[in-house]
Amino acid sequence: MSNFIAALLLAGFLCMGASTGSEFQIQNCPAPSGLCTTAKSGQSVAIAWDAVPGALGYEVRWVRTSDGLVGPTVQTTTTSHSFGGLQAGGYTFQVATVCSGGTSGWIGVEDTIVG
Repeated sequence: MSNFIAALLLAGFLCMGASTGSEFQIQNCPAPSGLCTTAKSGQSVAIAWDAVPGALGYEVRWVRTSDGLVGPTVQTTTTSHSFGGLQAGGYTFQVATVCSGGTSGWIGVEDTIVG
């Protein structure tokens, strides 16, 4: 390893692991798969995803398409979640896996709330 790369590693400037979108995925903590919208009614949307073996839980949130506003991150131990009180517009509903070594990158599904 070159001295330059060693210096970057020591300074914490190089990250190891696969990238999922703009987030880094922790090794051995895969993002969930099978994310989909399961129900939609008025200002509410429900999502579900496949369980990740060994996961301690999941984090879910929404991102509003029009302005990039990120909703609160909610922790859950189930493989589904309902979001309520949403304004009309497009959203990306996201989920990440929580493991003992960290959290995976986010995956998302897009949907629209009609006002």
